[in-house]
Amino acid sequence: RSGLGFEIASHQGSFWRISASLFTLLGGGELIAITSLSYSYSYAAMWFFGGVAIGFLTLTFFVPGIRTDIAVQKYIGLSDFFYNHFGRAGSLSASFVIILAFFALMMVQFTVGGEMLATFIGWPYPIIVLCMSAIIVIYLTLGGYEAVLNTDVLQAIVMILFGIIMLLTLPGAPVVTTNPVPSMPILSIAIFFGVGWLTVVASADVWQILFSAKSAKV
Repeated sequence: RSGLGFEIASHQGSFWRISASLFTLLGGGELIAITSLSYSYSYAAMWFFGGVAIGFLTLTFFVPGIRTDIAVQKYIGLSDFFYNHFGRAGSLSASFVIILAFFALMMVQFTVGGEMLATFIGWPYPIIVLCMSAIIVIYLTLGGYEAVLNTDVLQAIVMILFGIIMLLTLPGAPVVTTNPVPSMPILSIAIFFGVGWLTVVASADVWQILFSAKSAKV
């Protein structure tokens, strides 16, 4: 593939592929990170997911205007959007933040994925990470963003199946504890809620998915 088909799926992402991409945005790394933070910050960390939900709700109000803009400008990424609206300085600033966020996210994903696979199949952790990197580079080189949308569909199916299996196989006995539920400081709630909201509204992944959709109805 080449051109817009390679870079942004020709702005023809279907409902199911766009839905799968949004569904799989929160991967294992993020879920494990929030779970570990819950031990330190109690239920306040759960407000991260509330922020994510409100973030998506916020974007729905702006989708029609953004899609009208996309129809004219044919954006590929968030940097293109910033360049058109805020000039070169805005585009460079957005690119810098995106690179930092992408690097941090990749470190989390490779660390969690590498550790889990190393435990299950017994290979050395560095070998696992190199194999993961090679697979990603190969399918991105061959299929571009079309490959990303297709693998997101596969990932969504696997996540749903594993979720159903866990619900059916894990013991359902209630957990009884005598420990008091710690208080939830307003500041901690606000921080986790704000991070969740920014995870959606300021995420380059979310905006690229939005740019690749076939229409605002998708």
